[in-house]
Amino acid sequence: MAGCRTGARWRPDHDLAVAPRGRRFPEDAVRPLRFPIGGIVAAAMLAGPIFLLWIAAMLYYGQLPNAVPVSFDWNDVSGLALLGLLAALVGFVLAIVPVLLGSAVMVWAGTRLPALRAGPAWTTAGAAAPLALGLALAWPDALTLALTATGATCAAICRRGARARR
Repeated sequence: MAGCRTGARWRPDHDLAVAPRGRRFPEDAVRPLRFPIGGIVAAAMLAGPIFLLWIAAMLYYGQLPNAVPVSFDWNDVSGLALLGLLAALVGFVLAIVPVLLGSAVMVWAGTRLPALRAGPAWTTAGAAAPLALGLALAWPDALTLALTATGATCAAICRRGARARR
């Protein structure tokens, strides 16, 4: 096997399944992507906590000209753990359908156009849908930005599970 320009060895199950110059796949076609079930479950479980973190960041950002008081007490740790667990459960229920649909669309599109297999394409697609929905329905800016960032993060998590089939 010939080495790539970066010096790494090319493998047929490479992430983007792009052969180096002069090499072709045996079937001379783009290899289909594997459906990222593990990435879908992980992204759906993390959607709630990620959304809460972005909402908290947006609320603190809105207070920036003033001093932002930050206090920490060890009694808050149990409350934050319970809030994170509750957010993961509720977020999973709310996020599983959009994550499944987005992953299915990106796997289908990535199989037909190899450039859409890249991580930035998945992240952009994950951010575009909530942004368009938030702008169309005139949601508050903090909510739109938090949903957009959550969608982009969940798409990046899903992308980690999508690999070319052998």
